[in-house]
Amino acid sequence: MSQRQPLAVVGYAYRAPGVGRTGLFDFLEQGKSAWSKVPADRFNQEAFYHPESRKPGFISSKGAHFLPDDIYAFDPTFFNIKADEARALDPQIRLLLECAFEAAENAGITLQELMGADIGVFAASDKSEYYNTEAHDLYTSSLFTATGENPCMWANRVSYFFGLTGPSVSVDAACASSSYAIHLACQSVLSGECSAAFVGGAKALNGPNSWIELDTMGTLSPEGKCFSYDVKATGFGRGEGAGCIIIKPLADALACGDTVRAVIRNSAGNHSGRTQGISMPSRSAQEALLSKLHVDVGCDFSETTYAEGHGTGTPVGDPIEASAIATVVASRRSRSNPLYLGAVKSNLGHIENASGLLSFIKCVMMLENDILFPNANFTALNASIEGGERLKVLTKSMPWPPNAVKRVCMTNFGFGGSNAALLLEAAPKAPTITLTHGRNNLNVDYSDMNPRATPGSGELEQLFVLSARSPISLDAYISSFQEYLKTAPATTSFTKNLAFTLGTRRTHFPYRFAVTAHSANSLQQKIASTPANLRSGVTAIPTVAFTFTGQGAQHHQMATDLQHYSEFQQSLAAADKILSRLGATWRLTEELAKGEHESRVNDAEISQPACTAVQLALVNLLGSWGIVPKAVVGHSSGEIAAAYSASIISFEAAIAISYFRGIAASKVIADSTVHGAMLALGTSAEDAETMFPQHDEGYAVIAAINSHDSVTVSGDASVIADIQEQAEEKNLFARKLKVGVAYHSKHMQRVAGSYLASIKTLNAASSTTPRRNATTNPRFFSTVTGRMETVETIDSQYWIENLLMPVQYVKGVEALFAHSGDNIITPNILVEIGPHSALQSPTKRILEKLAVSKDNSAPLASAIYLPSLMRGKNDSAALLDLAGKLFSLGSKINFDTINQTQKPSVRVLRDLPSYEWNKSVRYIHQPRLGAERLYGGQKYNTLLGWKSPYSEGDEQVFRNVFTLDDLPWIRDHVVMKEILFPYTGFVSLAIEGFRSISVSTLQTISILELHVTTSLKIEEDQLVDVTTKFRPAKMGTKANSSTIWNFETLSWTEAHGWTQHSYGIIEASNSNFTSAAVTSAVEILKDKSRLDLLNSEHEYELLQDNNNLDYGPSFRNAVSFWKSPGVVIHEVLVRDIEKEINERGSPVTVHPPTLDAMFHSMGAIQGTNRSRAVIVPTFCQQWRISNGIVTQPGQKLTVVSRRTSHDPKSNNMDMDFIMFENSTGTPTPVAEIGPVKFQCPSSGPS
Repeated sequence: MSQRQPLAVVGYAYRAPGVGRTGLFDFLEQGKSAWSKVPADRFNQEAFYHPESRKPGFISSKGAHFLPDDIYAFDPTFFNIKADEARALDPQIRLLLECAFEAAENAGITLQELMGADIGVFAASDKSEYYNTEAHDLYTSSLFTATGENPCMWANRVSYFFGLTGPSVSVDAACASSSYAIHLACQSVLSGECSAAFVGGAKALNGPNSWIELDTMGTLSPEGKCFSYDVKATGFGRGEGAGCIIIKPLADALACGDTVRAVIRNSAGNHSGRTQGISMPSRSAQEALLSKLHVDVGCDFSETTYAEGHGTGTPVGDPIEASAIATVVASRRSRSNPLYLGAVKSNLGHIENASGLLSFIKCVMMLENDILFPNANFTALNASIEGGERLKVLTKSMPWPPNAVKRVCMTNFGFGGSNAALLLEAAPKAPTITLTHGRNNLNVDYSDMNPRATPGSGELEQLFVLSARSPISLDAYISSFQEYLKTAPATTSFTKNLAFTLGTRRTHFPYRFAVTAHSANSLQQKIASTPANLRSGVTAIPTVAFTFTGQGAQHHQMATDLQHYSEFQQSLAAADKILSRLGATWRLTEELAKGEHESRVNDAEISQPACTAVQLALVNLLGSWGIVPKAVVGHSSGEIAAAYSASIISFEAAIAISYFRGIAASKVIADSTVHGAMLALGTSAEDAETMFPQHDEGYAVIAAINSHDSVTVSGDASVIADIQEQAEEKNLFARKLKVGVAYHSKHMQRVAGSYLASIKTLNAASSTTPRRNATTNPRFFSTVTGRMETVETIDSQYWIENLLMPVQYVKGVEALFAHSGDNIITPNILVEIGPHSALQSPTKRILEKLAVSKDNSAPLASAIYLPSLMRGKNDSAALLDLAGKLFSLGSKINFDTINQTQKPSVRVLRDLPSYEWNKSVRYIHQPRLGAERLYGGQKYNTLLGWKSPYSEGDEQVFRNVFTLDDLPWIRDHVVMKEILFPYTGFVSLAIEGFRSISVSTLQTISILELHVTTSLKIEEDQLVDVTTKFRPAKMGTKANSSTIWNFETLSWTEAHGWTQHSYGIIEASNSNFTSAAVTSAVEILKDKSRLDLLNSEHEYELLQDNNNLDYGPSFRNAVSFWKSPGVVIHEVLVRDIEKEINERGSPVTVHPPTLDAMFHSMGAIQGTNRSRAVIVPTFCQQWRISNGIVTQPGQKLTVVSRRTSHDPKSNNMDMDFIMFENSTGTPTPVAEIGPVKFQCPSSGPS
């Protein structure tokens, strides 16, 4: 016994008939069947149907199990596939690609993680029916045909799309392909050849070819269903579908925090060896396989609770397979303690190469949900199964038996002898994990993880993101996601897991949607209320710049809602320690926590360092979220935090510079005899200066140019009050800042020296130790100088200028966007960092102006503004909104730190809606010949055959390939000891073909100038290939006729090629049966009593003896004869052979044996026995048959025959025939034939 490492199933996806990609659990639990008729978009089932399965070229099954969706609709752009290539791509490979991505999504593996990974792909491949359709007309093939259908591409396409570097192998073991692919994948992972593996397969029933092959082989059930292990087993019903699973070592899965769906304990494969036939299974081989599967890993047979068998429903395979299972796995079971046995094929049909994947996924669902699914189509166990009393097939679902080991074995067997088996167990139970029955959802009952309440919610605010590669897919996904939320658990752990799964374990695509919420219910409400135009499309990763708020934006309890973020809390704690060392007598965190009436945050000595500390903490927090600027600019004291963000000064220096700046401002407030103030004005600097005092009436100065029509003025408090009054009189915006001192004015000059002395040594020392590598640091754009500055130019004196000089905010922002140099990317997002969005209005005005081109040149900038925090809005919600907007615009952000989901207790939710594909376009390449074969055919006519797909233009061609077993009545037409296709057979071929192609409702069908040129001899066991062609007759120089057609009948053999047998003209008309011949025949019928009655059996003996016409029962249909010289009346009986034949295809109007009996008067009309000779019809001037003729078994028709000419020397003669039906009591003419030339066979036999 080997110590084989268990493998984890971490994700799966499927396409199942009847349900598609969702709902399989409920479908199987209810024991439903996905059987249906063949959808019209696959092929014309009626054209291929024949009740006899061994009839080549036909299908006896009445239906199968089909996917509910359009298999030709595809989303090629998702997979980077162009339209032409998509049309050439086999729909089976398309399904596999979709399932592979959905499986990765289900496992929580992103495309970024997969790219370059040593992950293998093992695909269960099969023949391409799609290519078979194209192969009918390879002149229409394309550059992509080979890569679109070749079996190697099943695996290679998946590897290529994901960028996987592990083994990539397509496996063909027939119906065992899926399980063999899983087996090979297990071996590859266990050997270390790859770290994980995709295993997938797909089957699409989009053509008749393989169907015909299987049916001719006799493997399909007439019902098209699988009666797995049932007494009714007669063959299998086909199905289509797809599946994909992802496996990896269990230890790796647990270490990565993957959701483990099930565990593969062992896999095995073998071959049946030499049996009675290559498709005959071997019970001993299957028993050996099942034994090895358990013994190699030390698993007791009796602990396997359920066996998912191959269960195709064939009368040979099912007993062999189930008997092997009973002998090995159920060896110690009993009727009271049975092994449960089932097969998903009873529900979904036999999906052939992909069948094992659907069986596997069924087993995983049962193990996850503690349930056993029933079989569909089951009534009683097949009596041929040995040990059947130890097995039980369920007809209703049941809970997993109490105390039973959650272990299943499953088997798959290929019709070429390949056998594969798998042993699965339930995922290891964690005490915190509970499974929701039916939904297949993983809910984790964790204690709340560091919850920080949003106002009134009691729950943590989270950022939720959805994305897709197209707006159509995004809208569809949002809709399906909303439906999902309607039944989502109302737990904090679910909300956390949902945010984790969407943010960290899902691929983020260009079309994005982000929203914050604290519960599933609030998330649903937020999504419903968010306008659709807020869903963004991303073309490139945006470049972000920061602008830092200056003084005056502070407010009580600013940013306190962010302290549950460890990065933010640690930054404030670090600032608190630095401030304490610098001599602060107050605690930063305490001051920030105070309420409105107790807060001293507007005091200069506190407001300055507090605002800077909050900005530094925001920079650190956003950095941990992955939000890092490429450039920074600061307004006034905001430049301190900007310099830190650009790694020009250290964290400690930034706190010190702001702290001593606050001390300096406090000194001005305390010592000044003239109080200062500051005022924000909504006007230009020029207009503002017109409101300044003249001469020595007071002092005011432009302190900051915020935008082209927004400034801040600073100066004496009384002057500032006067300017405010003037501005208000002019209806200008005017708001006094909460600063208490006149920054950026001469008021600050008195403290400049002491301020410089406080920071000089600190700044010099710290400026040499930037926070981040200088090559990646953001560029710093100064609002003192209006240009980019570096660590070399920012010294202690710079901060004095920052305190005294006017703020050139416009110039700083313009420089940020105008700067050019190495590795400089113009920002397209400008984020304000500060306790409130004070710079929002002026910044937007600057950006608006920069976006307007000048002198037909390109605009300087095209950027948007985003705030971080906003007064009156929950800080977490505000910052999460910022992160969401940046994500929606294309930024890469760290969702683990944003949502605080780094803890090991979070889990990937496995029941989230899968990606919504954009299937608005059908990608299908069906060349004319292929399409004609799929859809252009008509119901098989037992005589005429199929309508051929190879017709050209207006030509209509029919082909029938048959043997005497298919048309056994032909054996009864023997002429001169050879079986000949009857003359009337060529007539019926013309009539049946004409009725098939003509939409005419005219009363009569007429065949003109029917020539039979060569007889069609048929040997026993000969495959007869007959083609009947119709071409519309030319109407002089005009267009082709719609009612008159030329026709000919030909046969083909390998030895002789093509042989023409008959030709003529056929048309429809409204003419009645009023000819002289008909009138004469009516009169003859009136005198029937005067004619001599003949014995019909004797007449057939004479035809055999003298005319060499040996008619068997099918042709002995003339039951009564009456004769006078040159005239014969006889009755024709329509036999039951019509009914037998018509069940195999469309009805034949008048079958050849019935028509042939019209001519059986020719012997009697020749006269005495001595005058009779072997003659056969070779030419007919005209056949006229009623379009409404109906022949029913048992019906009698009356025929009047007249000889119109006779050559005694050659015995050749001409005759005409009139047929009457008598259903109304009055003879009604329904057919008129003549004149017909009869000749000896040497003159041109039929």
